[in-house]
Amino acid sequence: MKGPKDNPKKQYYQFDDNSDEWDEALDKEVLAAMLKNYAQQVNEKYLPKFYSVIKTKFNNNYTAYVDYLYKKSVLMKKNKRIKFNDKKFKKDPGLKFGEDIMEVYYDLLSQVRVASDDIATQERYLCDAVVRMEQDLPHYSDANFTMRLSYGQVGEYLLNGQPSGYYTTAESIVEKMDRADKVIDYVAEPIMKELLSSKDFGPYTDKTTGKMQLCFLTNNDITGGNSGSPMFNGKGELIGLAFDGNWDSLSSDIFFDKKLARCIGVDIRFVLFMMDRWGHADRLLKEINAQ
Repeated sequence: MKGPKDNPKKQYYQFDDNSDEWDEALDKEVLAAMLKNYAQQVNEKYLPKFYSVIKTKFNNNYTAYVDYLYKKSVLMKKNKRIKFNDKKFKKDPGLKFGEDIMEVYYDLLSQVRVASDDIATQERYLCDAVVRMEQDLPHYSDANFTMRLSYGQVGEYLLNGQPSGYYTTAESIVEKMDRADKVIDYVAEPIMKELLSSKDFGPYTDKTTGKMQLCFLTNNDITGGNSGSPMFNGKGELIGLAFDGNWDSLSSDIFFDKKLARCIGVDIRFVLFMMDRWGHADRLLKEINAQ
């Protein structure tokens, strides 16, 4: 959402037009499929109350229910005002839909919290048992408590059928900062924009591209706990720190596909640049350079 806008005097929210940012037909199709799948997979006692409406009023036709939901609810409607104290809004099907989901969610959450400590303990026992059972088989080491190495290559991949490129630059993040008034995730301290708008990054400039490179992609296999790990090139030189992965790497704990999964590393030159120009960590830089 670009909004909603809060007007405390009039006590309402008003949605901006963001129809160019989402596909209503696809959204409705996915929601109908998810509602049906959820009903097929869980015990009936965990179904939110609106499922009774789907059954009695729509004869379990999930598509018809979703069409009704999108048509009758004021949520997500351009310029529609949601008045907090309006009794009519209290009956809005979109609001009821959300309330029913949260009711089940909080009920499940309370149950999980009671058992969470026991679950954590039993998971450790299970993990230990599995490792002992499969001790003669190859398996991954724990990323938090043991040393592990991952080998890979720097490289791009296809993103929506197009080459993604393998690195990002200072210009790209400044362009995002320029849109901070529309996307809150792009808000940054003014000094950051000033530093990254520089025309001369000195020794931190990539000699091949002539740009300040921020992050880069590799097909290294990493997992939770590896964030902050050093990344070395073939000469044993530190080139970056691993900190994230692309969406396609989320399933890597189950199956790693080096064609799709990418590890994201921050370029060590960007790290040093920030230590120098922003942090003014002269003593640390001197210590690093002395090694």
